[in-house]
Formats: sequence, C-alpha cells, structure tokens
Amino acid sequence: MKILLLCNHLNIGGITSYVLLLAKGLVIEGHKVWVAGKGALVDEFRKENIEVIPIELKIKSEINPAIFLSIYKLRKYFLKEKPDIIHANTRITSIVAYFLAKSFKIPYITTCHGLYKIRLARILFPFTGDFVIAVSKEVARQLINDLGIEPQRIKLIYNGIDLDYFSIDKIHSNRKQFGLKEDDFIIGNISRLEKMKGQDLLISAMPGILKDIPQAKLVLVGEGRMKAYLEQRVKELFLKDKVFFLGSFKDIRPILKIMDVFCFLSFYEGFGLCLLEAMAMKVPIIASNVSELPYILDYGKAGILIQNDTESLFSAIVDLYRNLEKRKELIEYAYQRVKDFSYTKMIEQTKEIYKMALKK
Repeated sequence: MKILLLCNHLNIGGITSYVLLLAKGLVIEGHKVWVAGKGALVDEFRKENIEVIPIELKIKSEINPAIFLSIYKLRKYFLKEKPDIIHANTRITSIVAYFLAKSFKIPYITTCHGLYKIRLARILFPFTGDFVIAVSKEVARQLINDLGIEPQRIKLIYNGIDLDYFSIDKIHSNRKQFGLKEDDFIIGNISRLEKMKGQDLLISAMPGILKDIPQAKLVLVGEGRMKAYLEQRVKELFLKDKVFFLGSFKDIRPILKIMDVFCFLSFYEGFGLCLLEAMAMKVPIIASNVSELPYILDYGKAGILIQNDTESLFSAIVDLYRNLEKRKELIEYAYQRVKDFSYTKMIEQTKEIYKMALKK
C-alpha cells in the first residue's frame, strides 16, 4: 500500500511518537509511506527511511489559510505518487485529508488521540473519514455520545510500544548529568505542562513529602503554557532546590531510568502513552484513577491508582518509598502487562482498517 500520514507537527509528543512507530513498522513491511509535517523530529523519521513532506500544519483554526495552502502543496505529491489512502491524526489534518480524498477519490481515516472540547464546528463538520480509530474506550465513548459518530465507523486500537527500544539494559544514564545526587529519591513526571496534567498537584504535595522523605526531588519533563505559573508556585513554596524543570527530550529513556517513581496525574486523558514507556523502563507508577488509566494499569495491579488530591498522592509516594518489596512487585507485574500493548499488534490492526477502507 501507499500511505500518506498527516500530522500537525513532528515535534516531541505522543502523536508524533505514534506516527513514527506506525510509519516505521509499515516501511519495514514493505509499504510506501509519506509523512507530512514539520518539526524537531524530522531527522528521526528520515533515519527510518520514511519520506517527510515539509508541510506547515501547526495551526488550530479550521479556517486558517494554511490549510488550503497545504492542500495545494500536497496535490503535486498525489499527482506523482498516487497514494492509496490518507491517515490523518489531528482535527486540522483531517480537514486536509477530507479535501484531498474527495479530489482524488481515495479513502481516508483518522485517529482520534484524545478527548476533544465539544464545539459546534466539530459536530457539524466532523471530518472523520471512512473509519475513526479511537485509542481508548473513553475516546470512543466521546466520539459516539458527543460528536454523533456512528459506532460502526469507530475502531478501537490501543497505542503500542516497542518494548525492545525501551529495554533498560540498553540505556546509559546517571543522575549527575541531570544535576541530581545518587541518594536522591526521584519523583518524576513527563507531560505537557498544562492544567489538566496535574503538575500543580505534584508541586503542592512536595512540602509534605519532604517531611517524610528529606532527600526527595521532583523532576518535571516537558514544556507548556503552565510553565511560568508552576515556576512561581515552586518559589512560593520555597522548593527551588527541590523541583527541577528539565524541558523536553527527544529521548526520554535516560530520564526515566533515574526515576524512583513515575507520577501521571491527569484529570482526564485520552490514553497515556508515557505510562507504557514507564512500565517498559521498570519504573513504579502512581496514576490518576481516571479515563483509561485504570485499564492500562490493570486496575491497580501494575501501578497505584489514586484520587487527584495531595493527601492521596502523599500517601502513595511515602508508601512506595518505605516499601521496596511493593515497588518490585509493581515493576514486575507492569513489565508483563505492557507486553499486551505491542506495537506490532497496533500496526496489524491499523492495516486491517486500511484494507476495510479501501474495500469500501
């Protein structure tokens, strides 16, 4: 098959990781793949022999002229290469896919990676294609209940992970390279710095945690709109030498390796790919009891599930700090559990959707 994957951007993030893994697997199997987008990870795609079409789609408005400029630029690729199917991965790219698919009379599908804000435009003009891949049951429910997508067009495919890539034995890192000490108890979070991701809760819990664990350090990995606010919170709570903002990383494996506990405290979540990464890297997990996170963690067997409040977070972290045996048990169960989220299974299921769309 000849497949065009559309992405708003190719910067660090869950959607880009998904597109890279999917494209890599398809290329290995002999399919021709193009990825349209721009960003810091373009070279990562090219290393895997994936052709990148440099199209600027990092926009939010559905009436932005850049959408139609992108359609115009992509037409020459269609005329020359004649792709069989288009796979969009965001709201904006699904609009681009819609017009290209209509013009060239080919099918297109979309993957819905998260929970959308309900807007009239999304309801009136869903632009979801022949089929919609939902990355979780929570996402599928919203597509049906809030956006009115027919259930028969929605296909549930969980995100996958390359377990070999995250093999802890292959990763070389030490705490000194991140300005941390070997005897620190490292509490980590990897997410966009956004209100919904719960980093404020982690910072607010730190004064209490430090009373029981004086050597505790909190590392926040990622960028986002809440960064200035969170930095101010750190100053207000006199935590400047206890909380570290490390920015974004192309390769998060070295930072995961140094963590003693990984906290994922979203108030709602489409899936939670970084949970799989922490499970694969054998880091004990504390996560919010929301959305699909309980399913990923097998309802508490692969990680501690908590309510999003400082008292629950404090208790869970101190419990793991004091109970090494419990940490080991969670790690081992999580490592077996993450094998259920194979990226090869994800690719096989996605190819089946492509075939269904082509037949339709």
